Parts: sequence; structure tokens; C-alpha cells
Amino acid sequence: MNYRELLKDKKRVVIKVGSSSLIHKETGRLDLRKLEVLVREISDLHNQGKDVVLVTSGAVAVGSAALGLNERPRELKVKQACSAVGQARLMMIYQKLFAEYNQMAAQILMTKNTMVNNLNRMHARNTFEELLTLNTIPVVNENDSISSFELEALDSFGDNDTLSAVIAALIGADLLILLSDIDGLFTDDPNTNPDAKFIDTVEKLDEKKLLTLNGSSYVLTEFHPSMPYSMIINGVRELTMAQYTPILAHFERYTALREQGRVEELIQAGALMQMNYKPIGGKWYEETTRWCRKMLKEGNVHFLGSDMHNMRTRKPELMEASHWMEKHLDNEYIKSISYANAEKILANKIL
Repeated sequence: MNYRELLKDKKRVVIKVGSSSLIHKETGRLDLRKLEVLVREISDLHNQGKDVVLVTSGAVAVGSAALGLNERPRELKVKQACSAVGQARLMMIYQKLFAEYNQMAAQILMTKNTMVNNLNRMHARNTFEELLTLNTIPVVNENDSISSFELEALDSFGDNDTLSAVIAALIGADLLILLSDIDGLFTDDPNTNPDAKFIDTVEKLDEKKLLTLNGSSYVLTEFHPSMPYSMIINGVRELTMAQYTPILAHFERYTALREQGRVEELIQAGALMQMNYKPIGGKWYEETTRWCRKMLKEGNVHFLGSDMHNMRTRKPELMEASHWMEKHLDNEYIKSISYANAEKILANKIL
């Protein structure tokens, strides 16, 4: 069966393009040739009568280049400033290119609160529907200049894969296309492994074959921080019904869990909670630090993680959190969430 032929009949399409596909790696500046080709192809799809939504990264990268920064910014406030400059410039270029093909582009900037709040989510869906009815092409990005979590969490200039999936679900898209500097799904990273094999089509997922921790029944699970609580609790229930034990990664990032009783409900549903050290020690927003410490005192944390990606931009920050825990928590509990519980799940033991 030619699966690519089947895709031609899809009516509503979300296309995501990452920074690496838009930027010259050597200079950090926009690759206008690639951008023009992208706009031309999207315009052609639109002329075929399809609804097309573009989710684009690149605001921080464009802003960094425009401000003359020689390397990517590391501080949150600098990233936000770069985003504010870059988003305007990026959208201006999109508007000009789409206008060349007689298309009307519309900018939508999303924050995690857009999806967490039911009313905001409804308004967002209505906006998308009206824009598509008016024959425009919505161009979407995370509102990085005010959405601090996304910038704080990412190790590269940006990755809107999850945002595009959320939008695809929000508007009932028939097809989601992720454009990347990788040709597709491989058995390994083709940039580091020359023997990595390309997988053209995933026809089915093996039943009960999720990537678990050390072959155990425990599966590390991460939701988008803007995910509504109803989707989180349903996801947890589906995993537990399939005989998995989900461990929610850095659950302090999910705004939907701040409402009283929701974390406890997830735990009762079978989920375990992993929290990062950093906000416990106060190196985050005060409200988040207070909430994290409250969760610890109530015993709602099962694992601690460093969230270390490298020693340059994402170093482990454990000292302040460790000092606070030594003063306020039981030693046995600290030992459990620091390493003892992790040892148990690697041995597939029940906590």
C-alpha cells in the first residue's frame, strides 16, 4: 500500500518546522531559500483547498542574529528579549513571502495557559476555526517572550513538536507533518551512527511494548506543560490499564496540577511523581518553589532528578535543594526519593 498516496486526500494539515531547518548553522541567520520553498509549498497546498496551519520555531535564533549576539543566549531574560525581536522580524518575512503567492497569513502566539484553561482553549479553537474559514494561513509559535517555562527547559533554540501535536488535536487536523533536519524515523541517530536504518513507515506499534525503564513495568512519562488535566489523568489511566506504572517527569511544570487534590488523584490512579532539584532550592519562581516544597512535605514526590543535559548550559543544581531537604524532611524519605526508589524500579520491584 502506498501510504503517501493516502495522505493526499487529507483536508486539514498542521506543518511544523524547526529552527534547524530555517537557520544557517554557520551564522545563525535565516536561510531565505529554504523559507521561500516552504512558503511556496504551503501556498500550493492552500490553493488545493486544504486548511493549513504552520507551527514555526526560530524567533530566538532570528532575534539573536539581529541583535548581533555571537552565541546563543543562556540567560532567560536574554532569550526572552531575543524572542521579542525575532518574532516580529520572522513574522514580517512570513507575511512578505506569503503575500508573494497571494496568501493571507495570520499570527497566533500560544502560551501554556491557553491550553490549561478550558475557556482560553475554547477561544483558541474558535480563533483557529474562524481564521481557516476566512481562508487565511495561521502561523503559530510559542509566546517565548512571556512563556518562561519553554525557554528555561529547552537545551536548543526551540522545539515545537509537542505544540504542533497539541494544535493538531485542538483543531481536529487530519495530518501532522514535522519538518526536521533528520530525514525521518531511524533505528538510531544517523548523525552519530552510520549504520542507522531508515524506517519508512510504522504500520503498527507492538502491543504493550513501550520503552520502559530497564525492561520493567515503569515508564517515564512526560506531558506538555500546557496539557489539560483531563488529558493527563486519562493518559495515566490508559497506561495503568495496560499494566504500566507511569512516572510523571518533572511534574512541577504542569500548571494543571497546581489545583488542590489533583496530584493526589493521579497518585491514587497509579502514577508516581518525579521532581527536579532546581525549584526546590529556590532557583525558580517563588510560587513554584513553595508548591514543590509543599508537595515534598506531603510525601507526594517519589523521585528526584537533576535535569542535567550538559555541564555548560544545563548543569545539575543540587546543593540548595539538598540543604533545604536536610532541614525539613525525614532522612529516610530523602534517601528514598534520592536513590532508593530508583534502585527498586530498575529491579522492577513494587514501591
